[in-house]
Amino acid sequence: MRTVPVLFAALLVLAADPAAAAKRVALVIGNGGYANLSPLDNPTRDAVAIAGVLRANGFEVAEHTDLDRADFLDALDGFRDTSRGADLAVVFYAGHGMEVDGKDVLAPVDMALACDTREAKRAVPIDALFEAAEGAAHKVVLLDACRSDPFPQCPKRGAEAGGFRGLARVASTGSTLIANATLSGSVAADGAPGEHSPFARALLARFENGRTVPFRDLLDEVAEDVRVATDGAQIPEVTSRGGSPKFCLAGEDCEGYVLAAAATDVSTRLVGALPKPAVVPRTDHPVGTLFRDCTDCPEMTVLPAGKLLLGSAATEAGHDASEAPQVAVTIARPFAVSTHEITFDDWETCALEGGCPSTPPKDAGWGRGKRPVIYVGHKDAEAYVTWLSAATGRRYRLLSEAEWEYAARGGTTGAYASGDRLAKGSANVDFSLSGDLALAGAYEGRTAEVGSFAPNPFGLYDVHGNVAEWVADCWTPNHQGAPTDGSPRGGDCGRRVVKGGAWYFEPAAARVAARTSYPEDKRLNVVGFRIARDME
Repeated sequence: MRTVPVLFAALLVLAADPAAAAKRVALVIGNGGYANLSPLDNPTRDAVAIAGVLRANGFEVAEHTDLDRADFLDALDGFRDTSRGADLAVVFYAGHGMEVDGKDVLAPVDMALACDTREAKRAVPIDALFEAAEGAAHKVVLLDACRSDPFPQCPKRGAEAGGFRGLARVASTGSTLIANATLSGSVAADGAPGEHSPFARALLARFENGRTVPFRDLLDEVAEDVRVATDGAQIPEVTSRGGSPKFCLAGEDCEGYVLAAAATDVSTRLVGALPKPAVVPRTDHPVGTLFRDCTDCPEMTVLPAGKLLLGSAATEAGHDASEAPQVAVTIARPFAVSTHEITFDDWETCALEGGCPSTPPKDAGWGRGKRPVIYVGHKDAEAYVTWLSAATGRRYRLLSEAEWEYAARGGTTGAYASGDRLAKGSANVDFSLSGDLALAGAYEGRTAEVGSFAPNPFGLYDVHGNVAEWVADCWTPNHQGAPTDGSPRGGDCGRRVVKGGAWYFEPAAARVAARTSYPEDKRLNVVGFRIARDME
């Protein structure tokens, strides 16, 4: 998620004088190589592309990527001089952004977070971005921020479990046009590695074919493109204060320009109005949020609807025949998945309330608490979700194999959520079995507490390694005839599919598409489970 790790906002702030533009300047910043936050794949690529388009259309462009705080502030200072006396200033920022202690901030690549105080160290106030363009008569500020959760190392529980919300609604004075590419405070996607974010992709496409389209109309089209491209996971809104500018990418020679309304006019529009149930079903928690249905319930993350290719291609390293053929699957509705594997603490709550077997599962001498529960069979996992459903009045269940792969990928397409290989220290697997001498010795030899490694783009932890996870599907030797709607599959129901690899196995066993099975009553120290909840 530019998760996981989002708010996309485009603000146009203009002065009262509608004089013709002569000098047009732009500041373009893309931050992705974060040292202390979740790294982002695409902001620098987005920034380079946007800068190229603006430059080709006559803008004087200051282009910067992966700025630390000192360089960020220097770039703003430099642009403050450049924009002085300009008729139009465009500012584009891609990277992390968030609300900290009620204030919106942008994240240089050296920003750090103090979990105990929720302090953002070396952040840049978003106001500074607007101030840098203050010398221009008209201003366009495009914010492509909050790509994924920047708090992966910070524990969330209780009242704090609402999850990362990203930038709050950005305030602006004067005559403004605001296009939020997702509802205020929400999270939007970074896009697949090597591509562009949904917002940047739509913006580039509209720029290419709409040089003379007024910015207001163009941003309406961009917002609608984002909504459609994400199957409604990002619902844009457009707000105007005091009318719209007569500017377009080509300058002032714009098609269909209508004189700006009075400066007191304020209107807000959700592009496409409210989501239609057939496209974006309403849920009891918005996509991208974290929640608990009770104090002792597992933390859940709401995932968007989407599509995936189940299984793997024969060319993927580690591919097994059971992973073929690849099947196109559509996940039609948002659903929630436990942020972590179910822990001993989670299990013991169920046991204390009589929903799970009272005899505690063994822990292999490694400890209990926040470690994933082990030595539980498939029927034990089913007992847990049956109890949780009854306790909360919500439908909890195990994931299907297709849902599991969709959740584990987090919108990516590689063998792992992180790409085509696992980096040393990125998951609890036996790297000594990888065949890579550089990874030799990287072996925990036991489970780790959940959340000990970085999350995937959806904000889910330990989808690779730690423990393999039971899913609902019965075993089949391959994906021939697999359902295209993501539902669980029948077959040999004496054996159940497990996914994700484990601490004991080589990295290839932790590939998203990797699959194996165990008898449903088998209890092992390499198998646990993760759960899903239907959204209402």
